[in-house]
Amino acid sequence: MEASPLLLVVAETASQRRQLTQAALGHCQRQRPKVAVVDLTCELTLPGGQLPIQRYDADAWADSIWQGLVPVLEPWLALLELEPVAAERPFLGAIPGSETVLRALYLAQCWHDREPGCALVVVMPALAQASEILQLLRRGPDLLEGLWSPLLAWWSQTRQRLAQFELVLRLRLPGADSLVLSPAWRSRLDDLAARLLHESEPVEALLALAVDAQDLPQLGTKVAALPLCGIAQPRLWLEGLLPASAVDQLASRWGLPLLQGRPDQQALAFEPWLSQPLCAERRRWLDGPDGYRCRLLLPGLVREGLRVLQADQQLLIRSGGLQLEVPLPAHWSQLACRSARIDAPWLEIGLS
Repeated sequence: MEASPLLLVVAETASQRRQLTQAALGHCQRQRPKVAVVDLTCELTLPGGQLPIQRYDADAWADSIWQGLVPVLEPWLALLELEPVAAERPFLGAIPGSETVLRALYLAQCWHDREPGCALVVVMPALAQASEILQLLRRGPDLLEGLWSPLLAWWSQTRQRLAQFELVLRLRLPGADSLVLSPAWRSRLDDLAARLLHESEPVEALLALAVDAQDLPQLGTKVAALPLCGIAQPRLWLEGLLPASAVDQLASRWGLPLLQGRPDQQALAFEPWLSQPLCAERRRWLDGPDGYRCRLLLPGLVREGLRVLQADQQLLIRSGGLQLEVPLPAHWSQLACRSARIDAPWLEIGLS
């Protein structure tokens, strides 16, 4: 079955976001009759006549999620002698990471509700939060459940110990099963995770960065963020006054479709940039005289802070607070990681 196109827009400024979204819409509409826009920033504005936007509203979406949780929480509220009507939704700012989780759930809902064959253009928050959302979504419901599964296991054990006192103390102790992720949400998150991990039709991303010449030495860390989230080859727009020789050098080193423009430039040729072919091969498994080697396309990756580990028949590449999981082929499962080196834009890992 053909995978529905998914295109991510990640930009630092509102102007970049608007220009990239308009360019992405025009490009997608030339190829597909159905295109939808999802705005996770709550800030996107498009000229009149463009497609309607599915806009993330933090409070409205949190209220919707909370209303679905109240029936599940009723036994717990009763245990604490609280009335459901008195249990107000928690203030989002008081819960670290809640915005990332809510945006991830909203995108999973939009993906589930899309029309068949519809291309989805998703306007993401700035790069740091976009990376957090993608890290969460790629691992699907397992990561979400993993956050609270130790607590649920503890409650199940405690409930068993207290079972003999339930009648005596007139307690109604709810079971932990009610707090497990619902089948509906598990299905939505699994579907989106599968799309993000789809290798034959990978997700595309447009990344816009505002830079000056003095920013170039540290630029690799930003460029590597999306590849470390599974978007191996984002299209890169550098907006700033940069030497042409430096831009050419970066394009050659990273192997990315690269567009360079000045902040005061009125019109950029987005279409040729959007039409540039991407590398069809993002992983190479090599078995030859030099031994077993895995080559991963990770443009922008730097040596500082890089760690390559192996666990549960997976390679784990960690850098800049992000982690990319790469499953080993079945016939490589007994091999162990021995070395790693950067051969830009590739990371080469030796196994034996």
